[in-house]
Amino acid sequence: MRATRPLPVVLAAPLAAVSLLVAGLLAGCSDGGTPEPTATEPTGSASPEETAEPEDDADDGAPVASAGAGCVEGTWVSDPDAQAAQTTSGLGMADLGARATVTGESVTTFAGDSMTTEYRDLVVEVTWGLEGQAFRMVNSWSGTITGRLEVTDEHIVISDVDTSGLTLSYENYVNGELLEMPGIEEIPLSGMAAGGTSTYTCSGDELRMVPVVEGIDTSTMVTVLHRR
Repeated sequence: MRATRPLPVVLAAPLAAVSLLVAGLLAGCSDGGTPEPTATEPTGSASPEETAEPEDDADDGAPVASAGAGCVEGTWVSDPDAQAAQTTSGLGMADLGARATVTGESVTTFAGDSMTTEYRDLVVEVTWGLEGQAFRMVNSWSGTITGRLEVTDEHIVISDVDTSGLTLSYENYVNGELLEMPGIEEIPLSGMAAGGTSTYTCSGDELRMVPVVEGIDTSTMVTVLHRR
């Protein structure tokens, strides 16, 4: 299907949207039936048995000490390779041999107590195979969002997000045929663009953010930005 609409405040960051749409397709297509959207929580994390133990006792997984607001301040551009890798890291997509490509970019500016992100023809395309069928999903973002920003030494908190200037479109294909998924545009999404709290590491020209979601291991959901 193709859907284009201004997004509500529950707009997801692009990669969260990809995860939810993949979950919907997998849930509906694995039994050969008609796909139905499913608002599935992100599952891009390893099981306790698969989680590697820290090599250094001093490394407890906490963010590296950073310079707080002084380090975060400025303009940052998205990392397409990191976005592509993150897209296929969860939901069993790696086991399916999923491949992702990202074109365009998002540019985020942190200034004082405000955040602005401009999506410049950002397109995330994911392809994979399942039960002899070929799946392709194309998600696109254009426009600008704004929000309120608070930065501490450990967290970036984004709130009061205004997404009225942003448009999301998405298309889903099975074996080259455009797939209808009624109600897909109503799936509630979450992510940095919807606001929330992230831990972060800030070093020189690189900023890495990991969302804080109660009860969910989000360690693979890393947003990588580079200073512009």
